[in-house]
Amino acid sequence: MNRPYTAMMPAMRASYETFLDSASGNNIGPQPLARIDLANRVSTLIDLGRCTDARNEAREAGDRLMALRARQLCSTDRASN
Repeated sequence: MNRPYTAMMPAMRASYETFLDSASGNNIGPQPLARIDLANRVSTLIDLGRCTDARNEAREAGDRLMALRARQLCSTDRASN
């Protein structure tokens, strides 16, 4: 009986082990210090309930993904509620 899937398993296993060996424990690569600084400023604004300011800060820095994440975390300012 021909088992093509079983024949593939050693190669898949080796590939997976190589992937695990190369993984550093998280899926986020090294970030530039400017982006880390921006993330700290944006998260502080979110913690203070200044979500609009947080989104604007990220948007002005050109980080669309961070602006989107700030919007997802809190869609309105807590102070205005």
